Amino acid sequence: MTSAINVLELVAASPRVAGSIQRAPVGTPLPTDATSAVNAAFVDLGYASDDGVDFAEERSVTDVYAWGGDEVANLQEKYGRTVKFKLLQFLNSDVLEAAYKQANVTTTPADSDSGTKNAVLLNAKILDTGAWIIDGYYQTADVRWVFPIGRIVTIGDIKMTNKALSMFDIAVKVFPDHDKNHGYLYTDDGVTTLGGS
Repeated sequence: MTSAINVLELVAASPRVAGSIQRAPVGTPLPTDATSAVNAAFVDLGYASDDGVDFAEERSVTDVYAWGGDEVANLQEKYGRTVKFKLLQFLNSDVLEAAYKQANVTTTPADSDSGTKNAVLLNAKILDTGAWIIDGYYQTADVRWVFPIGRIVTIGDIKMTNKALSMFDIAVKVFPDHDKNHGYLYTDDGVTTLGGS
């Protein structure tokens, strides 16, 4: 019997240099594998904290019991997914637009008198819905999570102190697409066969 043990199937993903957390308008064409170039509409949101990215799945299940106490069924009532990460580039206009809504951010380019300026409206408007891609790699392997529809639903407390970076602690709630999939996970172990073209 062949052993199922294979250290080449382990993953401790690092971020890609060219975009690890990317966002685009809903409806932007999406990749269908782990390595293809993404559509130019996707915007790289820069550095994330070394906590990486958390992918949470929520399933609400009710246990059903028969007379006499036997558990006879588990009924799934709800399903949802949340993606969490911390964005570090506090002054980046793309990050600000993701965190506070594009219409709430006005960016003035740098000139000879001042640097790039951002003016942000802080209000109760619902944040923009977008498509999201999270990319990582480990040795020869590539891992890609694709979420066609997602919206930032919470931002954690922001600290302003000389002892730590200010950052956006973000939770993205993802929603089902037209195929009722909340997202897609693609991997490529990078191990090719001999004699390929």
